[in-house]
Amino acid sequence: MRDIIVVAGKELREIVGAGGGRKGLVRELLFIGIFGLLFPLTQVEAWLSGGVPAAFALMVPLFLVGPHVADSFAGERERGTLETLLATRLPDRSIYFGKILAVCGYAWAVTLLIILASLLALNFGADVSGRGGSPTAGSGESEFFVYPAFVWVAWGVGSIASGLLLASIGTFVSLRSKTVRGAHQAMMIPLFVVILGGSFGIPALFRSLPPSTQERFTELLESMPAVSVVLWAVGGLFVIDLVLLGLGARLFRRDRLISD
Repeated sequence: MRDIIVVAGKELREIVGAGGGRKGLVRELLFIGIFGLLFPLTQVEAWLSGGVPAAFALMVPLFLVGPHVADSFAGERERGTLETLLATRLPDRSIYFGKILAVCGYAWAVTLLIILASLLALNFGADVSGRGGSPTAGSGESEFFVYPAFVWVAWGVGSIASGLLLASIGTFVSLRSKTVRGAHQAMMIPLFVVILGGSFGIPALFRSLPPSTQERFTELLESMPAVSVVLWAVGGLFVIDLVLLGLGARLFRRDRLISD
């Protein structure tokens, strides 16, 4: 575990420093400003319901993980540092899981900042009095709007599950790409497959079911608490993640990378 943390720390420093100091900070602030401030202020009702921030908690990590996981091995190869990394005594799995931990941890943290920024935007930039949500303890008009529990579950574990999904796929792409640009271009395919599959594939699959099955499934979902629905969906994602991560760990071999 210590070796994994060492690799993850090195990778995180490169991720945070990407773009060069202040430019990297401006990039992150711009991203948080658009998703965490602009969107909530222009779609107040949708964000107050909790459905949109929960969906964002699952979707945002995909956009954050994609570029950085594409750079994870292709960038090392392009900068000429891959051989140095592989020459260390770090185990293969520590290198593999360390890079995945870094990009997913980064996406998880930035997604949290977006969720917190959206709360500030809704409470101080919009009128949320008398609307849904869970106010904190307070008196009169000083109540502070907070998201319902399922939103925090979607961020806490859902953002990890979606980040791992794209990270596990992205490592296959990055390992086989000679350049960062090639890896970025190749990553567009799995990114769109995951997004379109979740947005249109699942609803299309549901509509293909017999009407009686659709009705029973709808009744089951409506009878379950929102937190349970999110947990079941995230659990399914984690199963897929484990399969892909296990396959990636078995295929990752430094002798093959060195020979390439």
